[in-house]
Amino acid sequence: MSFDIVVCRFENGEPTRLDMSAALEVLDPYVVARGPRTNFLQVRTAEREEAGVFFSSVPGGPTMIQRDEDRDLLPAALRDEWPVVVVRTGAEIDRAIRAS
Repeated sequence: MSFDIVVCRFENGEPTRLDMSAALEVLDPYVVARGPRTNFLQVRTAEREEAGVFFSSVPGGPTMIQRDEDRDLLPAALRDEWPVVVVRTGAEIDRAIRAS
C-alpha cells in the first residue's frame, strides 16, 4: 500500500519553512527516490510499504500532532477543515492515515 504524506511546520500559527536537513536526517535510511527541486521523498519501510512525503505549507487530510496542547497552535483553517489527531508512534500514524 502507498500513502502520500504532507509534512508542514508552523510558527505562531503560520506556515514556515521546514529544516530539510532535520527531515533528511530522520528519513534518509528509508528514502528510495528524491525530487530535489520539489521537496519530495519516496520512502519505503522494512515491510515494503511506501509513502510519498511532500514538504510544503499546504496540507490536506488529517493533521497529526504529537501533543494535544499543540492543537491551539494550528492555524484555524487546519483545526476547522480537517480532523486533528494526536499521534506519538509510527503505529498511531499508520492508523490515522488508514482511518482517513
